Amino acid sequence: MQLKFTAYVYPMDVPTSPLVSEPKKLNLDIGDDEREHRISFKNITLDTIQLELVWNDERFLDVQVPDASIGPGERTEIIVKVNKNRRKARFEKSFTIQASDKDKTRMTVPVTFGKGPGPTDKVKRK
Repeated sequence: MQLKFTAYVYPMDVPTSPLVSEPKKLNLDIGDDEREHRISFKNITLDTIQLELVWNDERFLDVQVPDASIGPGERTEIIVKVNKNRRKARFEKSFTIQASDKDKTRMTVPVTFGKGPGPTDKVKRK
């Protein structure tokens, strides 16, 4: 028996998504909840696309996605704020956006706030 297949190997620095983001994740510390944080998304396709927020835990993050279209080679910024009414002092969450390309590509951006367990993160034991 003989098998044949074709593979496409992409170098690490070649994007395989219609968007590239900077930064790829947010690592925030105590005190960073006082301001907004921006993530830049660049459209690397030849088509105009739009972004849509498809998942976010609003108890921890406020994510604002612009309504405007992004032309080929253009950038847009998503604004992320930490919810001041959250119950945990430290957390690891993420949000997911979807592009309007033919594949409906989704990107998830991890967000960490603080380091290690905080005083309000203790597990209650009976």
